[in-house]
Amino acid sequence: VRERRGLCYAIYAFASGLSDSGMFTIHAAGGPDRAHELFAVIRDELVKAAEEGFRAEEIARVKTQLKMGLLTGLESSSARAEQLARQILIHGRPLSTEELIEKVENVEANDLQALVERMLTSPASLATVGPILHVARFDRVAEKFTVPSIRAA
Repeated sequence: VRERRGLCYAIYAFASGLSDSGMFTIHAAGGPDRAHELFAVIRDELVKAAEEGFRAEEIARVKTQLKMGLLTGLESSSARAEQLARQILIHGRPLSTEELIEKVENVEANDLQALVERMLTSPASLATVGPILHVARFDRVAEKFTVPSIRAA
């Protein structure tokens, strides 16, 4: 999206979850004249992930990055407090570092593929900032991100 096609100048994703709800967010910042193409490429990549899954080396890289983030988060008192609060909200208790690492290591390719499939069958939300004259109506954008059945596609 950014490196190959130059559709935005910043893009990243993050997940936020609690025991009964969650949110997966893709943030992209770019010009309004390329928004339609940007949405299409992001959607195509999500569908590709749902259909084909992820390469083992991608999963290994992400696991390493996630574990590094969890461990370096222990060095900051505010990050540690946030981590503990999240664990208590989700699990009802703080988790040990070993438990956290084990949870990361136990994630498998089919878990990730199923997650993307579930995301694409869930309602989408869209937020824009700035001139949005070139952005299609929300319902038209959202319908492109909500796929009734990935397996049937």
